[in-house]
Amino acid sequence: MLKPEKKDSIVVTLICLMLIYVGLSLISGFIFQVILKINNFYIPSKIIVSIGILFYLTYTKKVTIFKNGNFKYGLYTILMTVLLTLLLNFQIQIPTLNHLNSLLLLPISSGIFEETIFRVLGIYIIGYFSSNLYLKIYLSSIIFGIAHLLNIISLRQDLFQTIIQVGYAIGLGTIFAISYISTKNIAFAMIAHVLSDFISGLNGLSFKTNIVFNFTSVSFILLFIMVVIILNYGFIKNNPKLTNG
Repeated sequence: MLKPEKKDSIVVTLICLMLIYVGLSLISGFIFQVILKINNFYIPSKIIVSIGILFYLTYTKKVTIFKNGNFKYGLYTILMTVLLTLLLNFQIQIPTLNHLNSLLLLPISSGIFEETIFRVLGIYIIGYFSSNLYLKIYLSSIIFGIAHLLNIISLRQDLFQTIIQVGYAIGLGTIFAISYISTKNIAFAMIAHVLSDFISGLNGLSFKTNIVFNFTSVSFILLFIMVVIILNYGFIKNNPKLTNG
């Protein structure tokens, strides 16, 4: 149960964040869609909103997002994310110039926005209710994964493929969360997320999950699960901040 003063603090913070989100969404949407006539106006809009949220949280000293140090964990995050993504997206295709534009811009905006919402903001909010690092890692990752159910609507994706994507997102989400908590630098998770989405987009030149069930695919799915478990164990065991948290 939150103390009254702590409850008031989180309420004020959430109200401010909501105003920032809505305000910057409307302003950037108007500029990019109405004035500049950009079709995919939501791409730069997401980045603007993310910058606003990150600025507020750092300016009010609620979070640290670009701390120097523990770079090896950040680099491990990027490397392991690329390898894990390739396990489930091994049918890479070379995009045309028309496809390349969206395959580059969408991952950048999604990576920055989703890491801001689910890692920085999500872990910060969970921290108000519990200091347990494991809860911060796994609850934020589960919420991140469940959010991908929206792809049923936004991408008109098959339910079964979406469920696979949810599990895939939860697995990678744990890697991103551990990296952010370990390094206090969200840049590593953002870069890893962008690369993961970009590689996924090269698989069928679409951001939909396209898993064809055969022996090879099932083997890679099982390998993905095993590697995620091993990485979680390794990261946590070898990181004093997590083992002593």
